[in-house]
Amino acid sequence: MLDRVEAALGTPSRLINNATYERHVSVDTFATEILRRHYLVNNEGTLGLTFAFIERYKRAGHTDGRILFMVSGARMHPTWPISPRKAP
Repeated sequence: MLDRVEAALGTPSRLINNATYERHVSVDTFATEILRRHYLVNNEGTLGLTFAFIERYKRAGHTDGRILFMVSGARMHPTWPISPRKAP
């Protein structure tokens, strides 16, 4: 992926990482494969991309970069209370 970005835009100085893999399971539906996929995407994939980005960033001589990690799984839990914070 970073090869395609560099070919089109040059070496990036910003990375927005929003890798999310989530499945609803219970003790009755849990399977080890679900845990493996969760780890592969959310941990290994995120860290692999981040370290590859940092390596290219340094090689390009950038000095003002940013890495933003986001989590967007809240939509998977509609029972979570998501409401605007009230002013004191």
